[in-house]
Amino acid sequence: MELSLKSNILDFLVSLFLSFIFLLIVFRQRALERSNIVGMRGKKANIIAQKRLRNAKRLMTEGLQNEFYDEVLRALWDYVGYKLNIPTEALSRDNIARIFALIMLIMKLSISFC
Repeated sequence: MELSLKSNILDFLVSLFLSFIFLLIVFRQRALERSNIVGMRGKKANIIAQKRLRNAKRLMTEGLQNEFYDEVLRALWDYVGYKLNIPTEALSRDNIARIFALIMLIMKLSISFC
């Protein structure tokens, strides 16, 4: 009887320890994923763009051409806004062109130094 009780307690403690280790690994992995801000921003941009494009596809199959083009335009603007971390109200062709020009300049400089 006493041996059975000790064995049950030992089994419980081992399972508790293994559960703790498992949770520690899972929460650490989630923290590392969430600390990657650029990756999270890109993931959110992809999710939102896919949602809008699904809606645009539905509008296209319903034959609502103007609404389809509006939804595709919104999908593109939202995608660029999330990827470049620009608020929606600050999105304009000039701002996006300026940021892309800056990115191209940085890429050219990095290539010239390599």
